[in-house]
Amino acid sequence: MRETRTAGWRSDVWPRMGVARIATWYERWRQRRALEELDERLLRDIGLSRRQATRESDKPFWMV
Repeated sequence: MRETRTAGWRSDVWPRMGVARIATWYERWRQRRALEELDERLLRDIGLSRRQATRESDKPFWMV
């Protein structure tokens, strides 16, 4: 009996990819929430304006 594979992927790869994607989304969400909490001095230290920080923190977690 021949095993069916989709584009050479093993069946256990897809669930791990889903977990990795969720972990990436969570981390992105967490970092964006932290960014919006920074004061002006800390934003200057990392080279961002308040406008840039707000624009980044307003993005949905799934957007890069």
